[in-house]
Amino acid sequence: MNLIGPSGGRRIPLSEFFLGPGQTVLNPGELVASIDLPLPSRTTGAAFGRVTRRRGVDLATINLCCVVTGSETRFAFGAVGPRPFVVADTSGTLANPGASPASRDAALADLLSHASPIADVRADRDYREAMLDVMSRRTLTAALDRLRDAQNGSTAR
Repeated sequence: MNLIGPSGGRRIPLSEFFLGPGQTVLNPGELVASIDLPLPSRTTGAAFGRVTRRRGVDLATINLCCVVTGSETRFAFGAVGPRPFVVADTSGTLANPGASPASRDAALADLLSHASPIADVRADRDYREAMLDVMSRRTLTAALDRLRDAQNGSTAR
């Protein structure tokens, strides 16, 4: 992540940008100039999901992204902890369509255990936890479908 301000530019890892709710490492007068995102070296499937209120302020109740590359599955979660975070299943269980439902459930539950949703005006903790599970499964399914399509040479979706 590339920041620029009155004192010049600086580069920081994205994982260090968010400090807590409504807090970043930006100094007075600084702004984000750019974010460097490397191109994947392997075929990937990815999906994004979020839950928001139907009316009112467009702040996500939860949001997440899932990326599947070969045997690794990564999730990035927002609004389910004091700051956004990334977790990964490197065992290959979530990326393996032949894995048993019980082992896939356990792998996903392990990743979701890193979340610590709060209750606020957008949703209570129980709702956020339930939607995090639902949306994680949906985005994982979409990412796996997109990975399969990419591996088969399909450009649909």
